[in-house]
Amino acid sequence: MTNLDLLSRRFGITLDPDTVTGGLSGSAVRRATRADGTPVVVKIRFAESGFDRTAAERELAFYRELAGGLAIRTPDLLDHHLSDDCVAILLSAPGTIRPAEDWTHDHWLALAGDLAALHETPVPDGDLWRHGPDGEVPGTDPERWRSYWDRAGEAELFAPIFDDPAVLTAAVREQPPCFGHGDCHTDNILITDAGMVWADWQVTGISRPAGDLAFAAGRAAPSGATPPLPEMIKVYAERRGLDPAAFARSVLAAGLSATLFVWPAYLGYNTPAAVDRVHRRAVELARDWLAQV
Repeated sequence: MTNLDLLSRRFGITLDPDTVTGGLSGSAVRRATRADGTPVVVKIRFAESGFDRTAAERELAFYRELAGGLAIRTPDLLDHHLSDDCVAILLSAPGTIRPAEDWTHDHWLALAGDLAALHETPVPDGDLWRHGPDGEVPGTDPERWRSYWDRAGEAELFAPIFDDPAVLTAAVREQPPCFGHGDCHTDNILITDAGMVWADWQVTGISRPAGDLAFAAGRAAPSGATPPLPEMIKVYAERRGLDPAAFARSVLAAGLSATLFVWPAYLGYNTPAAVDRVHRRAVELARDWLAQV
């Protein structure tokens, strides 16, 4: 059976015992050093099958097959381990992660530019990259969350959206599919003097362009950060030759979908102040959307 000692010997690293992190994806991320003192990161997923195993194998395949051909920067894959019960990758450790509230205006615009470059990547072949819905859409059970938002005190405002969520889905799908990140938020982007380095590729695959941009803004909302979304949309649309107004509509639909139909599942990870910020954002998005339809 694979264990941490085996991985340390396999990679020739010394694990830092004080830097164990893990996101909602379920992988453990450990900082470490190589024998020459070079800092590295090892990402470990213990799983024999199921979604967790597939996600880890997808990320390994991304680094081995796709990362080198992207127009954006990613960590370097230094080594990997694949066994019946474990997938582990050893990565370079450039830059630092900054919380969304510490991002500058230029950081947000750079994110939009990087996303435009990423989304120009040729769509790869293979079922590994086609693993979920093609954008931030309500999914199969939008009614699951109607009662939550009713209790939040905006039942009348949100009712038309819950009555016809397919309109949101159609707006997201107005933009052709692309190769997207899938988990685009500030905790997955390393800031360096030379630009951004994009990490965490477990759910990368075919998606819709608006999803990544809307998700980045939505994930920043609980912290109180206010990304300059109109300017980000303009940067993105100009670099991809899109109609800014049409793309803005898709981003609005994707952001509203994610907020109403996805975010409540993660309620427990947020403070009361963060919940209040997301509620206010949901109201703003809903009012903007209903003013257009």
